[in-house]
Amino acid sequence: MNTQEWVTIAKGVNSAAINVPLAAIDLAKWFFTLRDAEYRACSPGHNGMAQGRLPDGKRVAVSVETLGGNFIVNNFIEDVAYRDYVRTVSPSVMWIGGEDGVDIFQARVTWELKVAAVSAQSCILTCSVTAATADREFVALLQNLPQSDTDPTQNHFAGETPGFAADIERKAKSGMFD
Repeated sequence: MNTQEWVTIAKGVNSAAINVPLAAIDLAKWFFTLRDAEYRACSPGHNGMAQGRLPDGKRVAVSVETLGGNFIVNNFIEDVAYRDYVRTVSPSVMWIGGEDGVDIFQARVTWELKVAAVSAQSCILTCSVTAATADREFVALLQNLPQSDTDPTQNHFAGETPGFAADIERKAKSGMFD
């Protein structure tokens, strides 16, 4: 399927404060060295993470998470990686449960992390994720779900982004990014 057929199925964004100077942070180093236990500690929906390199040399972070009661495996492949900005793109697999059992769908998840100075001694971390699919059956399933007062993607971000910020701050204060 070509890219013109991709449909955005979920978006989420959240920000959290980091109480260290911008120069003390290296998002690329943080993201691609994040250990399993550290990742899991940032959200109850995080089930695990592993880091590696692809044959072409690009870094990859494989994460397993539960979002809105659904199981997701992401393969976040390095797209752009700087000290203050990281963008990864994942061919993801989602297991979506319903009354008739579990359906498996493919999606493309883009995860962006940005850090910007707020003052000489503090920053703000912004995490944003966009999930898209070219699977029309998946889009139809999502459109037929009952309306909800809560957005599981946004709820997930509201929990994990402060955890990520705290981990970055702790590591920056320890000198990990010097």
